[in-house]
Amino acid sequence: MSWSATLDADISASCVSALANAEATLPDFSVVPGILQNAAIPGGVYDVAPGYTQRFTAQSTLVSDLEVEDIITIGETDYLVTAIEPDGVGLTVLGLK
Repeated sequence: MSWSATLDADISASCVSALANAEATLPDFSVVPGILQNAAIPGGVYDVAPGYTQRFTAQSTLVSDLEVEDIITIGETDYLVTAIEPDGVGLTVLGLK
């Protein structure tokens, strides 16, 4: 990994750590901090792909084994992973339903 890619990954990890508002339990029972948001943001910055109503942003290395149709648990709620969207610099957005 180049020094700039390492720096990007470090910055992404720091951002998620600072802004995390939820923890997801993955199918392998690992717990991952992340940012849970409603996906429907009319006129927002992100165009939301149809098919999910929540999104969970986490450090890419921590969710790299997830696949579409896996189930993750956040709080008391089980979510179906309907989309996996890595940003290329260390974060991945999971579309949840």
